[in-house]
Amino acid sequence: MLIQLAGLGDMVMVKPTIENLKQLYPQAKICLLTNARSVEIIRGSPFIDEIFVLEGLIKIFATVKRLRDYHFDMIINLYRLYSFKGVIKNV
Repeated sequence: MLIQLAGLGDMVMVKPTIENLKQLYPQAKICLLTNARSVEIIRGSPFIDEIFVLEGLIKIFATVKRLRDYHFDMIINLYRLYSFKGVIKNV
C-alpha cells in the first residue's frame, strides 16, 4: 500500500517510485491511497493494481472500511516526501 495525499506535482514526482517498486516486486499487489485531485494523473497506470480515493465525508468512511478489509504486508507513506516543505518537515 502506498499513500500519496499531496497535490498534483507530488503525484507526478512519485510516479517513477511506483514504477520501480512494481519492477522490483512484480508479484506484489500495489495499492495507492490518494485524493480526488491527484487520482487522474495515476489512473490507468499498469503499475498500480488498485486505487483508493479519499473524497467527501461519506465516501471517506466507505474507503476506510474497504482499507480495513485488506491486510497489507507493508505501507509506504509518500506524502510530502518530494516537496521542499515536506523534506524540511521530515527532518
